[in-house]
Amino acid sequence: MSRRPLYIQMRDGTYYFRYRVPAKLRAIIGRTEYHYSLKTSDYREAKRLIPIPADHHWCAHSRKPIDMMVQG
Repeated sequence: MSRRPLYIQMRDGTYYFRYRVPAKLRAIIGRTEYHYSLKTSDYREAKRLIPIPADHHWCAHSRKPIDMMVQG
């Protein structure tokens, strides 16, 4: 059985997306990590709810995470 990626974590029966903000972007974004609930207890569903690989989650040309740009 393979290990789960560190950016998908379970807390109180619900999966969360967690990603450390790259050091170069911390001063711009003002955070050291970004996390939010995936609102599911199913691991496969949690993986599906992360639309892009976590390594590409931050857009270098933006001051906001990609998810925030998409949601408005």
